[in-house]
Amino acid sequence: MSIEIWSHGNPCTDIRLRKLGSCVFTNGCFAGIHAGHIECIRQAGQYGLVVLAFNSKASVCRLKGYPEEVVIDDEVRGVMLSMIPGVLCAVRQHNDTPMPLLHEIRPRVLFKGGTTGEICGAEFVESYGGRVVRGDVFADGLSFSRIQDKR
Repeated sequence: MSIEIWSHGNPCTDIRLRKLGSCVFTNGCFAGIHAGHIECIRQAGQYGLVVLAFNSKASVCRLKGYPEEVVIDDEVRGVMLSMIPGVLCAVRQHNDTPMPLLHEIRPRVLFKGGTTGEICGAEFVESYGGRVVRGDVFADGLSFSRIQDKR
């Protein structure tokens, strides 16, 4: 699996994903980082150090239908997300789902924001005794998609 990892704002090659299983895993597109994302990550951090997976620009465009110019560049998002307090590392995922990373990491907690519908990977994480946690809805109506719709 070809992945890129940032830790504390720097590219990082010495983190072994299999050793991160005791951490909290959360993921998302993070196309345009906003206060709702920060609050979700803060909530995830209440369960331990956060491994944050974010979709590549190409994946975001496929999933959301955004034009490329509205999505913050991958490297910039990697640096920004890895610098949020409580985040151990930010991992760019090229797949449209986090399943390959979940299989690799096997986190003890899978955390998703309160506005998420079905939680991808929940069954898998629970199958080995991991915990699935849904965060509180904190920023009613705040999403990058809604911000884009208002333009």
